[in-house]
Amino acid sequence: MNIEFMTLLQFIDIFFDPKDYGSWRYYDRPVLNPQQAVEVAQWYPIGIPHAIALYRYADICRWEEAGESYGRPVIVIKHKPYDMLR
Repeated sequence: MNIEFMTLLQFIDIFFDPKDYGSWRYYDRPVLNPQQAVEVAQWYPIGIPHAIALYRYADICRWEEAGESYGRPVIVIKHKPYDMLR
C-alpha cells in the first residue's frame, strides 16, 4: 500500500472531492481547527460502524510492533444520519 505524506486538510479535500462520486456523500465533512489542518502525516483510514477513524500511519505501525491496541484516532469522519441520505 502506497500512503503519501500530506496535510490533514489535503486528505479531507481528496476524500470529499465532488468529482469522485463515491461513498464520501454518506459522510459529514469534519471541521478542522487550524492546527489540525496543517498537520502533515501519512493518513490511515479505518472503517468503523457509522464512521471512518483516521490515524497516522506511523502510530499504527508503532502500536502493531508493540502489540498494543489502537489508540485514539486523530479525527473521526461521521456517517450522515439515515434520514439525510434520502
